[in-house]
Amino acid sequence: MEFMKKTRKSAVILVSVLVLVWIGVFLRQSVQRSKWIKVPLSDGRILQIEGLSYGKDHQVGRRSPILDKWGFWLPHQAQVFLRPAYSHCEFSRESDELVVWVNAVEGRNGKHVDAQGAEATILDPNGDVYPTSTRYCFLGDVCRVAHVFPVYPRDQRELKLKFTLWRGGSSEIISIPNPHVIHPSFLSGGSLPQFERFGDVALVFTGLTVETNGYSTNYSGRPPLWEPKFEIRRSGERVSDWLAPEWVAEDHLGNRGHFMGLKKPALKFEVMVYPSATNMARAKVVASLEPIKIRNLTQKILWNRKGSFGTNQIVIQGLFPPGTHVFSEGLCVSNQFGMGPVIGGAPSGWTGTSQRISPSLVQYWDAHYTPDPTIYIQCDFLGETNNLEVRLRDKAGRYWVATQEPECRRQNVRPFILNLPEDVDEVVPEVVMVSALRAEFVVKIPVINSELK
Repeated sequence: MEFMKKTRKSAVILVSVLVLVWIGVFLRQSVQRSKWIKVPLSDGRILQIEGLSYGKDHQVGRRSPILDKWGFWLPHQAQVFLRPAYSHCEFSRESDELVVWVNAVEGRNGKHVDAQGAEATILDPNGDVYPTSTRYCFLGDVCRVAHVFPVYPRDQRELKLKFTLWRGGSSEIISIPNPHVIHPSFLSGGSLPQFERFGDVALVFTGLTVETNGYSTNYSGRPPLWEPKFEIRRSGERVSDWLAPEWVAEDHLGNRGHFMGLKKPALKFEVMVYPSATNMARAKVVASLEPIKIRNLTQKILWNRKGSFGTNQIVIQGLFPPGTHVFSEGLCVSNQFGMGPVIGGAPSGWTGTSQRISPSLVQYWDAHYTPDPTIYIQCDFLGETNNLEVRLRDKAGRYWVATQEPECRRQNVRPFILNLPEDVDEVVPEVVMVSALRAEFVVKIPVINSELK
């Protein structure tokens, strides 16, 4: 009897502590919400800037340690009670960037609504406009949008943020604090053309042009940018068996991207140019496979053939028919969740799901859907200047290059989609490795025309 009384007393104390903690958290969140910057839009919504973050790792909201570890086994009502009003969201980027976290409420009743549908840009004091590079949308009890800015005036203590509705309407401009002020460095550029030699070829930076992207004085459309022009030359002549250059610009503030504004005195351009998979002198064959027929393919052709490039191990898993193929821990598994194409999405791409199978273990499944036969290759990171390609040769000696999945890889599985002309039935796949030419150029930026100022 005494034991039952002690147990009941301990339970009452525990519940009381939990209630007090919950009240404390609720009051703290209420104070935090009162400090959010509110932006009224012409469609009746009010955007709420929930937070600003800087760096590579970004997060907002708060976690529930109990739900994170034990939520799978708790009853629904307990999950609802323990769930934070503004739950934790996070993602990572490859470089230091600014993220503006936004949610939205209906102006009439304060009810949370969709936070999408508004374009965010940052305005520079000199008139340049900096767009987001991407947006992350987190759906749940509260819809959040994370606007990612790789380029903005990092030396300003206060930033001018502009929201414009996608469907038209008036724009709103507000001021936000810069969470990480940068002190400018010195960058001095040279005139064009500039070049760098790589054996028998040279990478030549020939010029800069302004790409306006439908730019107008009210900043409709994407802002203009400096578009660099590069050529690969051999013995002074331009050669064509190379892919389009991949480039990124950097300014004196450490900004990196394409939309750098038009009025910087100098920019550093980092450029990589890969040879085509059909460049016989530069593409190194990793594996040549047996002939395959791609028309009316209904069954998987499993190869599980291993190869290597330096210290990198490569497993060519096989040729799969059109459809959805699921991978877990890099291996093809059954589609037990019935995953398929995203409605209204791209013709091919990845979807995924996860499930907690123990308090400390979560298993992930990634599904790739494709409208065409696809070769799947598993390999680790190949380095910054190496890339894997699949070229296809028919009986007449003609070559095509398989299309790499635009969403790249998951679980180190890389899809190569075989979208070939109707008259091609049998081909020989060749897996090749290509290495890019890589160079840096520091360029003096010309003064722009008055009509673009």
